[in-house]
Amino acid sequence: MKKLSILITVAVFMLASCKKDSSIFLPNAGQELDSIWVSTISEQSKISELTKSIIPAAPLTDSVVILPADSTGMKDTTIIRRELFDIVIPPDALKGSVTSDVVGKINFVMFLLRKKGDYIRLQQSTISNDRSLLNSGGGFFLRFFRGNEELNIAPGKNILVRFNDPAPLQNMKVYYGPDNVVSPIPSNFGATWTASTTSTYVKPIQRNYNTANYYGYEILTDKLKWVNAGLNFSTGIDLINLSVFVPDLFSNANTEAYIVFKDTRTVVKLTGDVSSRKFVAEKIPLNKSAVIVTISKVSNDYFLGTKEIITSDKPVEVKPLATSLDAIIAHLNSL
Repeated sequence: MKKLSILITVAVFMLASCKKDSSIFLPNAGQELDSIWVSTISEQSKISELTKSIIPAAPLTDSVVILPADSTGMKDTTIIRRELFDIVIPPDALKGSVTSDVVGKINFVMFLLRKKGDYIRLQQSTISNDRSLLNSGGGFFLRFFRGNEELNIAPGKNILVRFNDPAPLQNMKVYYGPDNVVSPIPSNFGATWTASTTSTYVKPIQRNYNTANYYGYEILTDKLKWVNAGLNFSTGIDLINLSVFVPDLFSNANTEAYIVFKDTRTVVKLTGDVSSRKFVAEKIPLNKSAVIVTISKVSNDYFLGTKEIITSDKPVEVKPLATSLDAIIAHLNSL
């Protein structure tokens, strides 16, 4: 009888301990876990629910007036100034679908990519279309409208965009996202950027706004929508294939995994490989300091995994811990 009493006491203690451990998930019968690895991610999957919940704040929507030519036929440059950015529109730089001059009130949509966490919240990677990794100086999404008519940059013309960055680098180049992306949020466009082949540029600058001075970048661009400042840092170094595995509760249907480099603004979204049940990425630089970040939604519970690594071809194990949606967003904002 005494032995039975001891066994009951131990069992009760163990059950209580499990309930107090917030990292242990005990699903109820009938809960949708999405723990099966799939070849195509459904819009109804748990990870799709999560990524829609972590998108950044809405882009800035505002307007500006482009003045017509004066009595001598001269036209002014239009300048949009905000604390975080400037947009400089030379005369006749914008065109619509009709031949009339673009004058009067026009609307613009502007969204800035400034932190590594911004790329994760938009499910993007800093990878060029030849699969080279980019050290990003940041970027932006920009569109112009005259009423319901979308405006583009006229052939042979450019506009200038300046934005703040505390430590701008030399030798950055202009990269573009795809033309068919019409909204910055969310914007998972296949994780690639294409280098500009025209006479565009990126250069470090100092700018001021309301007597405050800021460091940053100036980009001369002949395209709109997604524009990024980037520097290829994959050339001439050893590259490996990276793989990450997680506990059986997690899969590519309820989890996303990223590698975030510490010394550069470089983020790579890993691909869920169904056959190996791992998250993988090719052409990752060897022996670089980085952190693996996983975000998950299982049933109605959220999980965050982090693992600091030195990159190698050895599989990396990440054990996500139970957390909250707010905590996930706060962590991404801190990257």
